[in-house]
Amino acid sequence: MPKRVTVFLNGQDVNGKAMLVPETLERLLAAALAKLIIPKPVTEAVDNDVPQTTTADKVAYRLFTAKGGEIDDLEVIRDDETLYLVAEGEPFIGRPRPTTTAAASKTPTCDIKTAKKLSRRKQRSAEKASGDGHYKSTYKVLEDDWIRLNIGGKVFTTTRGTIVAKEPDSMLARMFDRNHKTNEHQTLLVPGRQDETGAYLIDRSPDYFEPLLGYLRHGSLILDRHLNPAGVLEEAKFYGFYALLPELEATVLQEAMLGNSIERHVGVAPLTRREVVKALVGTPTETRLRFQGVNLAGADLSKLDLSNINFKYAILRGANLQGANLKDCCLERADLSRCTLEGATLINCHMVCANLEGSNLRGSNMESNSLNQITNLEGANLNNTNLEGSQMRRVNLRVASLKHANVQNCNLDCACLAGANLENCDLSGSDLNEANLRGANLKGTRFELIHTPLHMSYLAS
Repeated sequence: MPKRVTVFLNGQDVNGKAMLVPETLERLLAAALAKLIIPKPVTEAVDNDVPQTTTADKVAYRLFTAKGGEIDDLEVIRDDETLYLVAEGEPFIGRPRPTTTAAASKTPTCDIKTAKKLSRRKQRSAEKASGDGHYKSTYKVLEDDWIRLNIGGKVFTTTRGTIVAKEPDSMLARMFDRNHKTNEHQTLLVPGRQDETGAYLIDRSPDYFEPLLGYLRHGSLILDRHLNPAGVLEEAKFYGFYALLPELEATVLQEAMLGNSIERHVGVAPLTRREVVKALVGTPTETRLRFQGVNLAGADLSKLDLSNINFKYAILRGANLQGANLKDCCLERADLSRCTLEGATLINCHMVCANLEGSNLRGSNMESNSLNQITNLEGANLNNTNLEGSQMRRVNLRVASLKHANVQNCNLDCACLAGANLENCDLSGSDLNEANLRGANLKGTRFELIHTPLHMSYLAS
């Protein structure tokens, strides 16, 4: 999974750009130079008719960490690290230190924003004195609240309140919310360039953005029949509408199942235990068996050795997999709802976006003793599941949904639950040593009798 960094200009802590780390350091430098706007000195008057050029292409640049260490190898860059772009020959400053009151009193400054605020205050005072200030002030506020977005050539008009209210931590909210409060993992974003009408340019698909704007307006996601939900899902990830991801993941999964070749034939009966055993016996050990998209709904597969089988998109709804060995299996986007997986072995299983709603996984083994054999349940639907007493060391449950799940007395040592939905989830008695809960929804989550204290660094969003 590629690492992500936030790059600032030397001596600044605003207007940074978040980007994925490419294959080479030269590409990272080129991307940082292309995205960051090299600031020009502020003068008393700016002539927009006189073209101003930048010398960014003529000056060599280097990247430094927040502590002043120069980056000469991509391997030393950590995920979500803050970097600074420093020109050759320029001393490293890093994050600017706040100016003391005494120093500020000796060298008073007035930037353009402050001057505009003072000008508006004087204008409001004059309006009040003339008697028509209420109308003009109200008109000005309403005018500022309307925002025009040019998404892929199509212009959308909305309000600042619509953008901010539903998804306050999204990319658009961080662009246009004047009162957005950032933390150490977030930075304010500067809107991109504007077209000739003043609309902000964003190079994305307008068709997939339209239902997202409707969601911001009335709180419901409505998809037209001609729209591919996978495209809307990618746009939701881009704009940072994380509350929509579980719903869209489930929609994409449902669409994939309905479009599968097995489901196209009406009346195809699910495979039986006898047929599965026959396929297992007739397959050489060095060949990976494929049950991709196969209908196994309600099948009794208990205590079978099903290791290293491809069950991607398979329909296992209501199947009995008690005590089965599913080590190294691919269950990506498979339907495992209401399954019995009690005591099953799920080590190194790839279960991204799988549907396990209402399933029984009590006492299952997902424990990983190395980073090379991690059970991946990223984005999976585990609502109302029973995971009591399961071994889940190092399991990846990033952005998974575990609403009303029973996760009592589980070993979640070093597990990743970042961004997971743990609403009303019962984690009583579980071992959460070094578990990553950043950004998780902990509304109503129970933590009674946990083995180790939770560190705030692992809970910070």
